[in-house]
Amino acid sequence: MSSIYRKGRDGYFYYQTYVVNHKSGKKDKRIFHSLGTKDRNVAEQKQKQLDLKYDKEVYESVVKKISAYCINNPKRVLGISLIIILLTYFNLNDEKKRIDNDLVIEKQKTSLIKNSYKNKTINDSLNNLKKLKNDTIINLKMSLDKQVIEDEIVKIPTYDIIRIEKISNPFNQGKLFVTADSMANEKSLHYLCKILRDKYRNFEYIDIFIYSSDNNGYEMANGNDMSISSEKKKKSWLAMFSYNPVEGEIFNGNPGGYLGAY
Repeated sequence: MSSIYRKGRDGYFYYQTYVVNHKSGKKDKRIFHSLGTKDRNVAEQKQKQLDLKYDKEVYESVVKKISAYCINNPKRVLGISLIIILLTYFNLNDEKKRIDNDLVIEKQKTSLIKNSYKNKTINDSLNNLKKLKNDTIINLKMSLDKQVIEDEIVKIPTYDIIRIEKISNPFNQGKLFVTADSMANEKSLHYLCKILRDKYRNFEYIDIFIYSSDNNGYEMANGNDMSISSEKKKKSWLAMFSYNPVEGEIFNGNPGGYLGAY
């Protein structure tokens, strides 16, 4: 480390530093110079220049010593070089193993995250299916309960059996002509037809015709409909029911299209 100082007797700045003593091998050789200036700024600039000069000399001296050592001790230098190369190789190999292990660990973490997400997705799907199943069961139960309630409140309309016609054939066929309250809904009329079918089980093949309980309906049930207009017939013919062992039951709550068939 160099320094500059001013002498009191002449006011000039001087430079001093320590360099390697070639005899002792230590940095104990003192060098000093007069900088030839009384200006501190100029002195500091010259200090920097001298520092570069002596640093270069120190560097060149070290290089010469190393070169001389290598020339005089080639085997030792070769051994040291091999040791350095081996240490470098093993360090690099260890670093490569560490990086590979880190990659394996990272892949395992990624795989665990993916599996965790996959399992979560599967569990969510199963939970959704379970919830959907439960909701379906609840909705079905509500629907059945509603149907039971609706069935319970179905009322048999007021009716009269006006005429029963038995057809002579091998099929044991019969026809019922009935009048009922024109305000009855289709479900009530259908229910009435089932009751009449059960009541007249002696007919294997049965047709039931239900008309309104007014004059037009009464005349139609008796087969006296020649003087009744088509519009009034459609209005008075409330329902038609048919049953046979082959086809089962057929119910029509708007049988106007069958006018003239019977």
